[in-house]
Amino acid sequence: MNNITQTLLGGAALAALATASAMAADAPVVAALHPGHATVLKTSMHNAKGNKLTTTIAINSTNTAGLKKVQKLIYTYYTYYDSGSFCNSSEKQKQTLQSKKTKYAKLGTSTETYSGYCSTAPTVFYGDTYKLTKSSGEGKVDNFVSALVGKKIHYNGEVYNITQNEDVSVNIE
Repeated sequence: MNNITQTLLGGAALAALATASAMAADAPVVAALHPGHATVLKTSMHNAKGNKLTTTIAINSTNTAGLKKVQKLIYTYYTYYDSGSFCNSSEKQKQTLQSKKTKYAKLGTSTETYSGYCSTAPTVFYGDTYKLTKSSGEGKVDNFVSALVGKKIHYNGEVYNITQNEDVSVNIE
């Protein structure tokens, strides 16, 4: 899949959109591997002990794969900057799913490693997989919630625990 292995620098613009209020508060940011259809739903800033941040975004993706074929949902792949640098993406992060199934599919998580942007090390992006299991879903929209959870993300001398909730809609074609 060419779309999965290519990074589009426009992802930085999407990341800025998804974390605009977090950046205003001088907090860490998240980067998207693929720019896509994402909308900020809400951002909750909570800088008490432990520096916990929570952001929620809506993502619209499309499944064009056949029945029972695992597809990576490209608009769901993100990573956290660590120490203020994209090239230092945190190794202490994971993609989690609220549910392993939807009305029409089986869900999973995966990673994409991209090495063309940083000369120091490859960057790992975390995202979701979608496997259509019911042909009755064709032509419909499926929904699920996943989250990118980052622990001990370093930024401007502070350490943060961050959760980016992703409200994902999948157009099944």
